[in-house]
Amino acid sequence: MTWCTVVITFCYGGLKTKTSQRRLVLPGWLVELLTARRERLGGADDAPVFPSAAGTYRDRANVGRAFRDVRADSEFDWVKTHTCRKTVATFLDISGASARVMADQLGHAQIAMTQNVYMGRRAVDSVEASMLDGFDFGAGQEGSGTACGP
Repeated sequence: MTWCTVVITFCYGGLKTKTSQRRLVLPGWLVELLTARRERLGGADDAPVFPSAAGTYRDRANVGRAFRDVRADSEFDWVKTHTCRKTVATFLDISGASARVMADQLGHAQIAMTQNVYMGRRAVDSVEASMLDGFDFGAGQEGSGTACGP
């Protein structure tokens, strides 16, 4: 990702898939951090947002190793890069975002992927239980009066 792909209120995703090419609206706190970073680094439009020590793009393996080293022997050694992605999805889900909004933010072409992998199953509401109270599953059966067994 270069600075020309990051605009003050949004950025465009990476190149992993066609759906990765999308507009992501960034939260204000992240806009502030990125703005300060660009000012501190003096980032030209074509410069990487997170450059290596040499000012070039970072190698994926080196980024992974550095992330593992930072977490090692800490209370966060369980955190993986995917944990951050899952956390974003969880915050969106808890906040009441629709599956479509979540899928767009995560770059999923299929809403079902978001629903099946990232959205939590909500606790059943008591309304469902009260609806079922009207049924007499044992009506017309001999035995204990239940449809589930003797």
